[in-house]
Amino acid sequence: MARILALLMLLVAAAAAAGERFPILQPDQMNAEQKKLLEALLVGPRGGGNATPEAVQKMLGRGPFNAWMRSPDLGDRLQNVGEYIRFKTSLPPRLNEFAILITAREWTSQYEWYAHYPLAMKAGLDAKVADELALGRRPSAMRDDEAAVYEFCIQLHRTRKVDDATFNRALALFGEQGVVDLVGVSGYYTAVSMTLNVAQVMPPDGAPLPPGAAFDFGLEFFAELAQLAFDDVAGVFGLHTFDGEAELARQRQCQFDIFAGEFVRRVIIGHELADEPAARHHRDEGHRADAFTRYEGLELVGKIG
Repeated sequence: MARILALLMLLVAAAAAAGERFPILQPDQMNAEQKKLLEALLVGPRGGGNATPEAVQKMLGRGPFNAWMRSPDLGDRLQNVGEYIRFKTSLPPRLNEFAILITAREWTSQYEWYAHYPLAMKAGLDAKVADELALGRRPSAMRDDEAAVYEFCIQLHRTRKVDDATFNRALALFGEQGVVDLVGVSGYYTAVSMTLNVAQVMPPDGAPLPPGAAFDFGLEFFAELAQLAFDDVAGVFGLHTFDGEAELARQRQCQFDIFAGEFVRRVIIGHELADEPAARHHRDEGHRADAFTRYEGLELVGKIG
């Protein structure tokens, strides 16, 4: 167990030392295309026409925009999509913000959660729904339309498609435009999350984050940590394998995979996952020969934690 604690301390220290990868550009450092993008952001609904030096610094210091300055033509196209998604979508603000939080949680995008949690609360999303989502759980107190958004977005993020029942439910509630707008908000904020995570954009110090979000060290970390935990407690669980007993070894490997996933869920992250659609899909479609392929549980946890 001492080895586990040492590994955790090392990685927490490494995460704390990480900073934003793109220095914030100042207007006098920008080329013409970058200045055009900055102007578009300031005069649009995000900036409200405020072009004071303070407003400029606030705009450049938030979200993905400073990173997008490195490719200003792409950044301008993306921010135009985002303007529609944020301010002109056919979805009610409560559902739109819920979809954004789902994306933030799926990508463990800490800044995105920090920025949109208060917007979701202002739009009328129940705090209990957001709090359970932050824990990686299926929220228990969702309204019917929120449950439809949750199922649609979770399936889309995790299985890369949406089944007929989920599609038809969303279609009945939101219409064809609403379904496409739901795809749009999921896709746009996936691009935002990718940018924020690559650029290592973090919320201000002391800002509230989803529980467990600080422990986002990747699959390799969890695999090594679970193996260390297994080495320490395998005797208690009786999970050691023996040479020459191939079938027994295979069965006990499955036991180890279950244990490893549960260890990360319960001990490291401190919460349990809801039933995982992606795992069901893989098993139902025969994509995996074994119901418990090595580290499958860890892959599921890696998304949220």
